[in-house]
Amino acid sequence: MRKNIIFSVVLCLVSNLFYGQAENKIIKVSYISTPTSQYQIPANTSRPQDEVKASIALKQGYKYHYTLYINPKTSQSLYKFERLNINKPKGQEAVELKLNDELAYCIKTSPKTYYKYESIFNRPFYSNGGMKDLEWSITNEKKNMLGFDCTKAIAKNKNYLISVWFTDKIPVSSGPSNYFGLPGLVIWSEDFFRTTQIEKIEYITEQSYPLEQEIAKIKADFDKNKKASEIQEKLFLEKKSELIKSMMAMMK
Repeated sequence: MRKNIIFSVVLCLVSNLFYGQAENKIIKVSYISTPTSQYQIPANTSRPQDEVKASIALKQGYKYHYTLYINPKTSQSLYKFERLNINKPKGQEAVELKLNDELAYCIKTSPKTYYKYESIFNRPFYSNGGMKDLEWSITNEKKNMLGFDCTKAIAKNKNYLISVWFTDKIPVSSGPSNYFGLPGLVIWSEDFFRTTQIEKIEYITEQSYPLEQEIAKIKADFDKNKKASEIQEKLFLEKKSELIKSMMAMMK
């Protein structure tokens, strides 16, 4: 109950960005991501249930902390990895988890352009794209997620295996990774490799966090390191979905 009250208060504060004349503010959203999803364990798996549960418990012990910064005036945003906290279950302290997919950052430099750095099986991919790379089907499903009234949306290309819950109470088209193009902030998301949910939302002054400068620094890093690893996001999504399809076939 207390958590819902806190979120309601924060929601009112963030709404001031749009309706309360608050100026020079940056929306700061904290997310926690775990390397788990419903797609990783097929229903017809032949693995022993104890082994399946142990695997899930181990993955849930890996908490990836991300921060999303949004400038609602310019539509620029930065989603970046901050830290990894590991708390392995008892009896699995010595087990090493091989992480198949890791996202370092995604920057939106303009309302229509973004750049992302992600690695799959330790292979780097520097992708760039636009708002139409991910098209959404907004469903009629609604529920309260972490204190927010949300609506479910899924990627129109079902091979991507991406679903999100967003709230139109915070009318910024942003969220984890490159989940843009929806009429509100993404509160919760799931793809094949990870599940991500909001932890905290607040707003800060532009003076306390120079977002434009941070985006420029990361863009310079992108340009310096992309080399032969640059790829259009649309093509990256297609190749990623083919890989996922192969992995799911092997799991079955």
